[in-house]
Amino acid sequence: MDGNVDIQKINDYFLPGHNIYTRVKPLRNEKLHRHEFLEIFYVLSGSSDHFANDEFFRISMGDAYLFFPQDTHKHIKAGSSKDFLYRDILILPTFFHSICDGYYGTLFDDFNNKKMPAKIHLSASELMLFENLFMQFSNDKGEHTEMLANLIVHEFVSSFLNQKIMQNTRQLPNWLVTLVSELNRPSNFATPLPDLLSVFHYTKPYLCNTFKKHIGMTITDYFNKNRIDYANSLLTATDHSIAEICEMLGFGNISHFYTLYKKYYHKSPRKSLS
Repeated sequence: MDGNVDIQKINDYFLPGHNIYTRVKPLRNEKLHRHEFLEIFYVLSGSSDHFANDEFFRISMGDAYLFFPQDTHKHIKAGSSKDFLYRDILILPTFFHSICDGYYGTLFDDFNNKKMPAKIHLSASELMLFENLFMQFSNDKGEHTEMLANLIVHEFVSSFLNQKIMQNTRQLPNWLVTLVSELNRPSNFATPLPDLLSVFHYTKPYLCNTFKKHIGMTITDYFNKNRIDYANSLLTATDHSIAEICEMLGFGNISHFYTLYKKYYHKSPRKSLS
C-alpha cells in the first residue's frame, strides 16, 4: 500500500530540538499520505470533505482530528467552501508519549489503538485559546518554547480525554461534566479553585458532595493531582526551575507544592528536574 501513499518525514518539518511544528493552511488537493510523526489539525473556518483510513467525512469549523503514523488521510478540495482554513500541528511521537505518560501509563497506547476518540469538537472559546497559545509559540524567541509546546500538547490531550469522559458518563449531570473538563484543562491550573467553582450556581456543599459521589475524590484533591501531574511534566521536559513552575501553576507557597508533590510521587520534585 505504501507505494501509493506519500510518507512525510520528520526531518522535512522539525527543527533540531523542537517537539512540535505548526502552520495555518488553506485547502489544496493532497495525495493520500501518512507521517513519521503525529498530526492534529483543527478547522478554523469553512467546511470540506476529508478522507481518512478508507472513510469519507465532512469537517467544519471547530472539528479537530488526531492522526498517528499508521493512519492515512488527505484533504479533498472539490466541494469545499472557499473560506476553508485549518491549523496543522505536527508532534514528535516521543514527545506525545511523554505527555501521555503524565496522565496514565497506557494512554499513548489507548490513542494508538483507537480506544480514545480520534475526533473532538472545539468550541469558539477553545479555538481562541489554542490560537492564542500558537501566537505565543510562533512569537517566542526560544526562552519559553519548550514550556509552550508542553502546554499546547497537554491542552490537546486534555481535550481528547474530556471527550472520552463525556462519552462514558452520560448519566452525570451536565454541570459536573463541564466542571471535570475545566479541572482537567492546563490553562486553568493557575486559576484559584473558588474562581472555577463560582460559575456553577450551586452551594459549595452540594458541589463538593456530588463531585465526590461520582468521581470518588474531593474537588481539591482532583484539581491538585492534575496540577502536580502537569508540574511533573514540566520538571522532566523543560528547563524551568521549581520556583518558576510554582508561579506558572498558581502555587504561592513552595513548601505546599513540595508537600503535594511528595504525596503523589513519593519523592522530592528536585529529583525530577530535567
